[in-house]
Amino acid sequence: MGRPNDAKNVFENVLNIDPTNNIAQAYYGYILKLYENELEKGVHWMRKGLKAEESILDSKFYFHLGDALTRLGRNQEAYKVYEEAVHLAKIGMFYLTKCSRRTLGTVLVGFGSNRVWQTSEARRKQWIVIREEAVDAWNQFESNFETESNRLSSDAQKVLYLRKERQFQKSACRMLPNTCDILQNLLNDSSCIKDQIKISVMTAGSRLWPHCGTTNYELEAQLGLQTSSEARIRVSQETKGWKAGKFIVFDNSFETEMWFDGAGSHSMRMVLSLNLWHPHVPKKFRENSDEI
Repeated sequence: MGRPNDAKNVFENVLNIDPTNNIAQAYYGYILKLYENELEKGVHWMRKGLKAEESILDSKFYFHLGDALTRLGRNQEAYKVYEEAVHLAKIGMFYLTKCSRRTLGTVLVGFGSNRVWQTSEARRKQWIVIREEAVDAWNQFESNFETESNRLSSDAQKVLYLRKERQFQKSACRMLPNTCDILQNLLNDSSCIKDQIKISVMTAGSRLWPHCGTTNYELEAQLGLQTSSEARIRVSQETKGWKAGKFIVFDNSFETEMWFDGAGSHSMRMVLSLNLWHPHVPKKFRENSDEI
C-alpha cells in the first residue's frame, strides 16, 4: 500500500456508502494504526471489521490489532486477539507458548526453546576494538546511521549495517575496518552467523515495542559496547540489562521488548547485533535456508 492517504479516502468513501462493509472497516483501521498512529481509532475499526460474520483471511489485521492493543497497555486484550486467531484458524499460524510467544512465520519443531541463552554459548572477540571503532563512527558519521522503522519503535533508534543480504557493506567497513576484519574471520571460522550484523544505538527515551520475530530457527546476539543501567530488554517474562563486553543471546520468536527510560538526554546504549542460526539447525538447512 504505497499511497496510504489515497487508500484511506477510498475506504472512507466506501464506508459512507456501506457502513457495514467489514473489509473497508478492517483496512481503514489498519491505515489509521500503521500510517497515522491513531491507535484507539485503529483498534475500533479493525475490531469492527474482524467481528463481522464474513471472515477476513488475512493475518496482518490480527497482528496489527494485537500490536495496537499492546502499545495502549491492554496486553490481555492483545493476547486474546492472538488466541482467537489461532482458534479460528484464520491465518497460517500464530505460535503461542502460554501467550508469551507468537510468530507469523516458520516454526521448526524439536528445538531447544530457551528465551535467553547463556553468554558462555557465544563467542567474544576483541570487543574493545569493536567498541572504540563503533563509538568513533557514531561521533564522526552519525548521519550514516539509519533510523529504524517507527512502526516498531518510538523516538531515536539508529543502526549501521556492517553486513546484510550476506554481503559486508563497503561503506560501513571503511568506517570500522578492524571490526569488519574481526567479523570476517569469525564468519570464516564458524557457520553460526546467518545474515545481518549491525551496530545498534538506542538513545534515552527510546522504546522498541513488544514484538516477535518470524521464526524460531534464528537467535539474536547483542554485544554490549556502551551501556547504561536504565536500558533494559525483556524476552517473554525475563528482563535483563546489557553489560559492556558481554553478550545477551536470545530467541526473539518469544515476545521481545526494549526500553531506555530515566537516563540523561545524551545517554545511549550501543550494541553489536548479530543474526545467528539456532545451534540446532542442521547444516543442510543452513545451506538451503530459503527452503525452510
